[in-house]
Parts: sequence; C-alpha cells; structure tokens
Amino acid sequence: MTISTIKVATASDEAGVIGVLTLAFSSDPMARWAQPDPHRYLTHFPSIAKAFGGTAFAQDTAYFAAGYAGAALWLQPGFGPDEETMIGLVERTAPEGIKDEIFGVFEQMAKYHPTPLSLAIAMARLPILNRQIPGISRSMKDTVSR
Repeated sequence: MTISTIKVATASDEAGVIGVLTLAFSSDPMARWAQPDPHRYLTHFPSIAKAFGGTAFAQDTAYFAAGYAGAALWLQPGFGPDEETMIGLVERTAPEGIKDEIFGVFEQMAKYHPTPLSLAIAMARLPILNRQIPGISRSMKDTVSR
C-alpha cells in the first residue's frame, strides 16, 4: 500500500486546498444541486468552501495530501461555518427556486452536528480522478487523529 504524505496547510497552501476541494465537490450531488450551472459553481464554490470550513487554516487543522491529491478541513470544538457569509452566498448565488430548500438543509444539518466536544469535519474529499491512489484516505485520517 502506498502511503501519501499529509501536510498541515499553511496560508500559502490555501488556494491549492480550496482548488482541490472545488474539483472534488464538482461531482457531489448536494453541491451541484445548490450550484447546477458549471460556470457559477466554479465561480462561487471557492467562497462557499472558505465560509464552510475556512477557519481550519487559522487553527492548523486544514490538511492536504502531497500534490493536492486530496484535502480536509477540520473544525475544532467551538468553531463552525461562517453562517453569516454562508447565508449571504446562498442569497446571492443559489438559483431562486431552491434558496428556501437550501436553508432547510442547513437547519437539518445543524440538528445532527457533532457535540462541541468533538472535532468536526467541515469538508474532505478526494477528486474523482485521484480516488484510486492507495492510502490517501487512511493517511488523512491518521494525521488528523493525532
């Protein structure tokens, strides 16, 4: 089994991490339902990713696999998405007919959010092209659990 090197993302890695998450979530049903137009998705998803899990960069809990083959944004207890920014992004970027449904999904997600004592994953994904690289998921989990 090949073990990928997992690194803590620094400020200089943020664009690469957000980029790989943008690529990886481009086939995610929820992300594409909320942003079905490809151009609008590519334009707005980086801001959505930053609002959803961007505090991980300041907390040193943003991770990426060598070559940006995958990434994870983990939020420490007491931290969560930037709700105000997320609401603004939905209001400005989501298709008119589904905005209320998106807010309903957010409400449901809040009901099942981990307790404040646990480390919560904000976003983690491997791009579909890299899912076959052995060991990345395991390496990411091992690094985060330390």
